[in-house]
Amino acid sequence: MEKIVSKTKNAKNGKKVVKQKKSEVSDSASDMSSSVSSVEIVAKTTKAKTTKAKKAKVTKEVVQEETEVSNEDKVKTTKTKRTKKVKDPNAPKKELNPIMKEMNKFRNEIIGPVVGSKAPKLTIPPFKLAMADARAQMGLGEKDKNTVVSVQKAIELFQKDNSKYM
Repeated sequence: MEKIVSKTKNAKNGKKVVKQKKSEVSDSASDMSSSVSSVEIVAKTTKAKTTKAKKAKVTKEVVQEETEVSNEDKVKTTKTKRTKKVKDPNAPKKELNPIMKEMNKFRNEIIGPVVGSKAPKLTIPPFKLAMADARAQMGLGEKDKNTVVSVQKAIELFQKDNSKYM
């Protein structure tokens, strides 16, 4: 049985050198020695191919250098990672506007003890009724916003007769 192994190398002068080795492989242990012969084949390449190859290499290198520069710019801009801000436990909480504060105070501190719970499900219906009466007495329309004064008026009406709103 013969086995052929070929290797190709590029020489410095632009010639390709092909080395082939033929070896005989035998099955028996006594014939372990094999005969090896090497043959050298020299193939010439044309100058046109080498110059085209060199030009291609030069243009590829230039393109790679340009992309590396543009990639560096991109890397600089994309390296900034966005991380979640960790809330400071000692930082003050965001405050509601004064109207919302008054409305929550009315619901939780005034209606809550009368109803027996601060649950919105229980405190919102009386709150809405009291606010509607206060707005009607003040002459505010449906599209007009509530004010601190209107909430205080609703508190006064609820405290005078809370059974009316329950």
